[in-house]
Amino acid sequence: MRESEWRHRVLGIVERGATKEVADHVAKVMDEPCEWQEDEDGAWDTGCGETWQFDDGGPIENRIRYCHRCGAPVRVLAFREED
Repeated sequence: MRESEWRHRVLGIVERGATKEVADHVAKVMDEPCEWQEDEDGAWDTGCGETWQFDDGGPIENRIRYCHRCGAPVRVLAFREED
C-alpha cells in the first residue's frame, strides 16, 4: 500500500468519529517515524519499545514499511556498537 493511500484510509477512520485519543495517535504516527535499530544479537529494537527478530534479513529486506506495534512509518538506523 502506498503511503498516500494509507494516509487517506487513516484520515477516513478519524473523520468517521474516532475518539480524540485515536486522532492524536494517528496525527503523531503520521508525523514521526518509528526508528528501528539492530542490536548486537541481530534483534531490532523499535522507538515505540518493541523488539523484533527476523529469520532472514532485516526490516528492509522484509519490506517492513510501517511498525507492527505503533503503525508509524519505519526509519531504519545504522547499527551502532556500544562502548
